[in-house]
Amino acid sequence: MPSIPVPQHTPDDAWVGVSLPDLHWYERWPDYQGWALYRVTFQADCFQERQLDDPLTLVISYLNAAGAVYVNGQLLHRDIALSEPLTQGVNTPRHWILTSLASRTDQLNTLHVYVKGVPQRIPAGLGSVVIAPYHEAMPTYNAWLWSKVRIPWMSIMVSCAFGLASLVVWLKNRQLKVFFWYGAVNLAWVLFYGVLQLQDPWPLPSTLAILQVSHIAFVFYVACFCMLLWRFAERQSPRLESSLWVCVAIASVVLLYVPSPSLRPVVDVVVLPLFVILLLSVFIQFITFTVSHPRTERVIVSVTLIFFVVIMLHDLSWVFVPTERGEPTIWAPYATLPAAICMALVMTFVSRRTIQLLTSFNTELESEIEVARQTLQKQMEDQQRLQIANSKLHERLRLGRELHDGLGSSLVSAIARMERHQGSLHHAKTYRIALATLKLLRNDLRHIIDNAFTSSQLASLEPGPWIAPIRQRYSTLFDELGMRLVWSVPARWQQPPSAERCMALARIMEEALTNIIKHSRAKTARITMRQNTQSLLLAIEDDGIGFDMSLVKEAGFSVGIQSMQVRAKEQSGHLWVHSHPGTTRIVVRTPSKGGRGGTSVR
Repeated sequence: MPSIPVPQHTPDDAWVGVSLPDLHWYERWPDYQGWALYRVTFQADCFQERQLDDPLTLVISYLNAAGAVYVNGQLLHRDIALSEPLTQGVNTPRHWILTSLASRTDQLNTLHVYVKGVPQRIPAGLGSVVIAPYHEAMPTYNAWLWSKVRIPWMSIMVSCAFGLASLVVWLKNRQLKVFFWYGAVNLAWVLFYGVLQLQDPWPLPSTLAILQVSHIAFVFYVACFCMLLWRFAERQSPRLESSLWVCVAIASVVLLYVPSPSLRPVVDVVVLPLFVILLLSVFIQFITFTVSHPRTERVIVSVTLIFFVVIMLHDLSWVFVPTERGEPTIWAPYATLPAAICMALVMTFVSRRTIQLLTSFNTELESEIEVARQTLQKQMEDQQRLQIANSKLHERLRLGRELHDGLGSSLVSAIARMERHQGSLHHAKTYRIALATLKLLRNDLRHIIDNAFTSSQLASLEPGPWIAPIRQRYSTLFDELGMRLVWSVPARWQQPPSAERCMALARIMEEALTNIIKHSRAKTARITMRQNTQSLLLAIEDDGIGFDMSLVKEAGFSVGIQSMQVRAKEQSGHLWVHSHPGTTRIVVRTPSKGGRGGTSVR
């Protein structure tokens, strides 16, 4: 730490009279940044008798930036950092008890105060000095403590809390731009005023760095305030806003790189007037807009802005028009809490209006969704009708296969039955057989026609009702031909198949049973159906003579097998045919749900 010389006797004509607080350092020494010595003389004999219960007390409002205090040549106080980075004492009132060792009652006492001033930091030099009994001096000290330390830090904490809360609201709903800019205004104020309140400049390297950061924060504060008011007025001007932020960037660069001696002229002549005028013009613009477009929240903001203008002009007068008005008092910290309360009311109105808009939007959206739902439902119904029409058309195309597999099978069965009874039965029995055959043909034809109009309907929940017509027809026919037909069908579906899949399986069964009647010479046939969560299996077996698949294909008699293959493939299933003398087995496996498949024959 640099040493400070002990005050020596200095001739009276070497001193220059000043009024405290010293507000004219910059005018007296514009470019001087160094030490100045202040001398104050006082008489203490009248307090000697009451020194124990009401001691003589010294109170100093501030030392800007740092210094040391001597009483009658004895060191009373010394700041920690007397070289850069200096201790920042501009916002720190001090008080000391003057004991009998430090004061003399038989002659004048001398108070010497060394101050290392920085002319860019307003106000540089020594503040007000009070030397009085303890009960008279301490109220003054407490008043300065509140105005210079406690009230400002309360203002900083309130602004920080409101700023962070507003940003949290904005993060939850990015549409609320007003909350973002209000949070930015508060945090810019915290940076601007908080830096000036620091006693220890760390981590900033110097007093000049403190001033540069605070000035840049002020520039951002003004810009964010302008954006806030424009958003309150629901106005957006991309060019004007871009120009504003370009000015902010230029001003920040200038403040950051301007030489130390030029910092205060640049701030006092260019930066501060420019941005104060900009802020006042936006204030006037917003108030004018509120008069023409009144809303509750805008009126509250406009009234608050008027108080802001009064406070701002008062505080700026200490910068541009220093006078002998006593200790400087900044009004801005006192306005923070009332302004925060007003802005809380404003944000409440904004939130309520936003919620109302969101509610209205949600109601309108629900109405539009309902209209869209009805439209979609109508389109789906139209699509369903088209699908039904296409299914009917597709059914007509498949009618050829249906005639072959259904009616054709019945005809073949009837022919086979007639051939077996030829020459062995009298005419009455032949007539009954022929009549039964014709009725069977009629029923098959009705079944085909009915299925052409019901193919889009859901299948039965139980396999029994679905398979009953086929079972009744073929069981009767097998009994008349002296053949045994065994059925093994589950009691319920695990997953009911579609009507189209049921029809395909029914046609495969009919084709297979017809082939058994026509070609197998079997005595017993067996129908087996199984289902699990993955697949549905249908197996048709007989104990007939079997056939050679290659010979059947060469002879061109594989139309029925090809038809079964096509039906299985359409249902994303597989079909296997295995035949040799004594056993013929046809197996169809389809998925319980959708899928892809193919066919194979052995």
